[in-house]
Amino acid sequence: MNPPTADVVTEDPTSRAGTRRAPSGRRRRPAVPTLILAVCLVAYGAWLVHSASGMWFWIDDYEFLIHRGTIPGLDHGLFEPHNGHWSTMVVLVYRVLFAAFGMTTYVPYVLVTIVIHLAIAALLYTLLCREGANRWAALLASWFVVFIPIGFDNILWDAAMNNTGALLFGFLAVLALSRAGFSNRSVAMAWALLVVALMFSGTGVSAVVLAAAFAGVSRGPLVGLKVASVPAAVFVVWFLAEGRHANSLEWSLTQVPQFVWTGLTGTLGKVIGVETAGPVLFVCLLAALLTDRHGPEDVRHLAWAGLLAATTQLFLEALTRGFLGADLANSGRYAYFTVVLLTPAFGLLINRIWHVAVEPRWVVAVIAVVLAAGHLTHSLGALSTFAEGWRGVTSETRGFVLATSENVADGQLVVAPELTGPYEFIDVEALGREDVRRRLPDIEVSAEDRLRSETELNIGVSPDTYELFRPVLLDLTSGWKEREAALGPGCQAYTATRDDPLIQIATQDGTEIGITSEATQVVTVLQRDDVQGPVRIWGVRPGAIHIAVTARDAVLKISFNAGGEYTICKQ
Repeated sequence: MNPPTADVVTEDPTSRAGTRRAPSGRRRRPAVPTLILAVCLVAYGAWLVHSASGMWFWIDDYEFLIHRGTIPGLDHGLFEPHNGHWSTMVVLVYRVLFAAFGMTTYVPYVLVTIVIHLAIAALLYTLLCREGANRWAALLASWFVVFIPIGFDNILWDAAMNNTGALLFGFLAVLALSRAGFSNRSVAMAWALLVVALMFSGTGVSAVVLAAAFAGVSRGPLVGLKVASVPAAVFVVWFLAEGRHANSLEWSLTQVPQFVWTGLTGTLGKVIGVETAGPVLFVCLLAALLTDRHGPEDVRHLAWAGLLAATTQLFLEALTRGFLGADLANSGRYAYFTVVLLTPAFGLLINRIWHVAVEPRWVVAVIAVVLAAGHLTHSLGALSTFAEGWRGVTSETRGFVLATSENVADGQLVVAPELTGPYEFIDVEALGREDVRRRLPDIEVSAEDRLRSETELNIGVSPDTYELFRPVLLDLTSGWKEREAALGPGCQAYTATRDDPLIQIATQDGTEIGITSEATQVVTVLQRDDVQGPVRIWGVRPGAIHIAVTARDAVLKISFNAGGEYTICKQ
C-alpha cells in the first residue's frame, strides 16, 4: 500500500515506484484537483442547504422523532428494528437533534445527510488517489458522485441517513485498512467502523462486503474473512435478539437476475443522461477491470470490491423489493448506492483512458471538461426539479401534522386513527400532547390543512356504528325522491333517481347516519365556510353502512355510485 500522502512526494502518481521522503519540515501545497474538489464540496453543500429550504419531515421521520426516546413514555428502544433495519445510529442522531431543535426546523436534520453525501464523495477521491489513481482521474470520478443527478432523496431527505451513513462507514473501514496496511490495529478499527455501518441499516451488509472484498482481493481470502468476521458475528447477535422479531417481508427470488442487471446498467445510463448507453458503459467498466494490467493494482482491487458490494446491495434489494419491478433498481435512492459503489471502477476506467490516450493530451482534457460541465448542468436541473416537488410533498405533510396536533388538542374525537401512505408513522394521539406540541414550529394552521387532517381522521365509513347518532340536519341535495315504506323511528326510505345521488349533513359537534343501499362506493368531501377539503373515496359492500363525522361546524357532502332504493337513518 502507499505510505501516507503527507509523507511522500510522488513523481509518478500511477506507480508505486518513484516515491521519496519529503524533506523534513517542508509542507506540500494541496494539488490543484484537491483544491477544485474542496471548492466544489463547499459551494455545492451551501447550494444543497439552500435547496432544502421549505422542506420538512416525511414518513419514516415520525417514527424516529416521536417513538425512539425523544418523548417520555413513547420509547420503542435503541435496538428495535425499523422496517427490518438495525437503526441504532439513526436513533441516536435523532435523539441528539430533537433534544436541541425539536421539530421546529428541518435544517439541522438535513445537514446530516448533506454532509454524509459530500463526505462520501471526498472519501472516494481520497481512496482513489491513495491507491494510485491519477488525481485528475480521481477528481472526474468523484465529480460524478458530488453532482449525482439521481437519488436526491438520499441527500435531501434526512431519514435516508440510514443508508448513506452505512456507505460512509464502509468506505471509512476501507480507508482504515489501506492506511495501516491491514495490520491487526487497522483490522480492529475496521471492525468498529463496520459495526457502526450495520447499526445504520441493512445497507451495512453491503458495507461489510465492500471492506471484506477489498481485504480479500488485496491480501487473500483469509484476511477478507477476518475483516468480515466480527461485524458478521455482532449482526447475528442483534438479529437473534431483536431483528428476527421484525415484520417479515416476502422474498422474490425470480426477480433477482433482472433486478441486478437493470441496476448495474440502467443506473449508469441515467447518470450520464443517456439511458440507452448504460449497458455499453458497464461493459467498458468490466473490460477495464478484466484487462488492465499496467494501472494501479490497488485501484483495481477497490473497483472489484465496489462491484461486488454493488451487486450485493442490488441482490438484497431484489429479495425484498423485487416484486415492485426491476425498474426500481435504477430509480431514486437505489440507483445512488450503485453509482457510489461503482465509482472506483469508473475511476479505473478514466485512469486507463488518460494513460492510453494519444497526444495531444489537451484534447482529452477538453473532452473531460466538457463532460464534467454537461454533467453539472444536468445535475443542477434535476436537483431543482426534485427540490420543488419534494418541498411541495413535505410542506403538505407539515400542514397535516400541525393541523392534526391542533385538532386533537382541541378535543375533536378521532374516528379513523389508522393512517397510511405519507402519514403512516404519525402518532395522532402523541401529536395532541403538550410536550410534543411545544416542539413543533409556531406556524398558523391554514383552513386547507385543517380540512385535510379532518378528512383523514374525523370522517369514518364502516359497517359498524360509531355510537355518535344524534339529531342531524340533513339535506337531500340532488337525485332523491321520497318513497313510502314501513321503517323504524328516525329512518326514511328514498329512491335515488340518478347514479350519483348527493346528500349533505351539518356536522355540528359530531354526528352519524346510517345508510342501506346497493352502492359500492362512497365519496366524502368536507367543507367549512368557502373552503373545501380533499375528496376521499371509500369502498363499501352493498347493504348497511355507518357514516360518522366529528369535524366541528362544517358540512359533509356524501355521494354514492348507485341509484335505486336507499334507507337513511338519523338514529
